[in-house]
Amino acid sequence: MDGIGTRSREPVSDPGNENKETTRDFTAREALRTPAFWLLSLGHGFALFVVWGVNTHAITHMKEGLGYTIETASFAIMLQTVAQLSGVSLAFWIGDRFDKRILSALCMLGHMSGLLFLTYATGQR
Repeated sequence: MDGIGTRSREPVSDPGNENKETTRDFTAREALRTPAFWLLSLGHGFALFVVWGVNTHAITHMKEGLGYTIETASFAIMLQTVAQLSGVSLAFWIGDRFDKRILSALCMLGHMSGLLFLTYATGQR
């Protein structure tokens, strides 16, 4: 015998392992069967649906409702598109290095903030 656990009946624990989370990788089939997958998918889908709806009317709203010129409104949409492409291009790197739950929450906060800024915008200054 190697002597581990022979002096007492208490289980031997690794002190470096106490605070580590255990995670499990799911196959695609297993993930599709979890409520968490569908709730996250619906949450992101609805958020993107709202963004798509806003983008459909954004230039008209900026031009007619806020008094922007067509050039300024188009420039705002171009900046949004460039930021979106940059975000998508970096998403794989960011997603591998940070907790995806926090990233999801931050993305939802970003969507909410952008919609609130657009809602309460009063026009050009």
